[in-house]
Amino acid sequence: GALAAYLHRGGGAHPCPAVALGFTAGDAAIVELVATFLLCLTVLNTATTAAGKAGLASSAGILIGLALAVGIFVAGPISGASINPAATFGLCLAAEGLGRVELWTHYLPAQLIGAIAAPLVFMVLHLDALEELCTLPLMKAKRTAASN
Repeated sequence: GALAAYLHRGGGAHPCPAVALGFTAGDAAIVELVATFLLCLTVLNTATTAAGKAGLASSAGILIGLALAVGIFVAGPISGASINPAATFGLCLAAEGLGRVELWTHYLPAQLIGAIAAPLVFMVLHLDALEELCTLPLMKAKRTAASN
């Protein structure tokens, strides 16, 4: 969507996120990592857990939108708040090609680390539910074998 809008306008404002004056690429990487992590963790908690489905199902969109808004307000002034590795890659590829070093060394690695860390933390936080889910087919198989 963002790429289509950029191309439709004929370019104009640069779509690639950039480090703001007074901040380093490391600062930008940290806020991108944290914002991506929190957005992914919010999506996982509101959209996939039993508690989320029961209690937060009607509010999931609002909660995810709030997480995104907070990420944009915090990361925006520092890094441009791309938060999404696919959008970062696509927009920068369309605008500049593959030559932007900062994209490969800071933005994409930080966003990917945040996106990978969120499900790992989610699994640790919901270990009981994960164990139950993993043993459910095994328990059904044992019951079936025991009844025969």
